[in-house]
Amino acid sequence: MSIEDRIEELAQQIHEVLYVWIEPVADGQFHRYAAPGKAFSNTAIWVKVSPDARYAKFGNFITGESHTWSASGVSRRSSIEAVRTYPTTLNKEELEAQHLRAARSAQAFLKTQDIAPANNLYALQKGITPFDALGDRLHLYIPLRDTHDRILNYQTIYADLNKRFQKGARIKGLFARIGEYTNASRIYICEGYATGATIHDLTGAPVACAMTANNLMPVTQELLAALPYAELVIAADNDHRTKGNPGLTKAVQIAERFGLKYVAPEAPCKASWCSCTDFNDIERCTTLKLEKLEAEDE
Repeated sequence: MSIEDRIEELAQQIHEVLYVWIEPVADGQFHRYAAPGKAFSNTAIWVKVSPDARYAKFGNFITGESHTWSASGVSRRSSIEAVRTYPTTLNKEELEAQHLRAARSAQAFLKTQDIAPANNLYALQKGITPFDALGDRLHLYIPLRDTHDRILNYQTIYADLNKRFQKGARIKGLFARIGEYTNASRIYICEGYATGATIHDLTGAPVACAMTANNLMPVTQELLAALPYAELVIAADNDHRTKGNPGLTKAVQIAERFGLKYVAPEAPCKASWCSCTDFNDIERCTTLKLEKLEAEDE
């Protein structure tokens, strides 16, 4: 297999896993690419390919996922470079220790921050109230909690819409809390923070923001165990411009598995350029508002 064939195989694998088409560069360097369904400046996809294109690591900073890859017919054990370049996975004890250190670091950092101001640039861009968030005008820090209300991670959202989790911290099963969960009859579970803030504004109901599509299932399982009295509703993203519509697909799978309800935004609108995918997008969509006004005038 030629190096060109290996690069093509890697590109196909990245597309199947991360839902984005890119042209990997085999130079042993760290490269970043635009994330699917996000602003072009949001270069959350990262890829590092060995110079011979036999091995690679790639992932998504937004979801926190990381993957390793080797070309067809290549044995990982046959390459000293692969062992040196791509470290082995941490064992359970090492991972728990890493998560604990990261959680303590996150808690210490958040204690130094003020409540996020209403004029935070990200909040203004999204038209939301920065619920349960810390930060300043340029940065929004979203605490991520478990069902015992312990802060174990946080997400930083920058004014340019880039997002980062605390390095080395746990993500699985954690969520951003919006609203009061105690004795709540209904709790919505969604992906992004802006989506959750919009849902809370519109319904008054509490929301758990899983922050990534891959974390919807773990968060749902955690809340089902911790809050058996509450009705959980999955608020899906409608990734209509992404192959396989991962946001809606995952939401439907979760709803069917646990017998839950799900809701999803009706997208796209009539505009051919429509990029709305979640409830926040729909709430801010000028085209939809114009269509509604036109319908009322008819």
